[in-house]
Amino acid sequence: MVTVGTGIGGGIIIDGKLLRGAHGAAGEIGHMNSVPDGLPCACGRNGCAEQYASGNALVRDARALAASRRGEAGLLLSLGGGMPEGVQGVHLTKAA
Repeated sequence: MVTVGTGIGGGIIIDGKLLRGAHGAAGEIGHMNSVPDGLPCACGRNGCAEQYASGNALVRDARALAASRRGEAGLLLSLGGGMPEGVQGVHLTKAA
């Protein structure tokens, strides 16, 4: 199973049982390295998948684009109270 929300999660079920793995994180695909020497992640590593394909990544990128391209981001900025920092995931959905 794969979940995508603020992060990326995953789980592996075998014969009806959750596979936990040696350290309790089997199936934790959000922290698989996807980009060598990529963006820093809260887990302490760089380049984790969820730094590129999660809800948090979309919001981060939208805020950066809204800050650098204000003229094109009028709708998004208005939904976020006029400031890039105010843009939330719900605003991205509404703007889309």
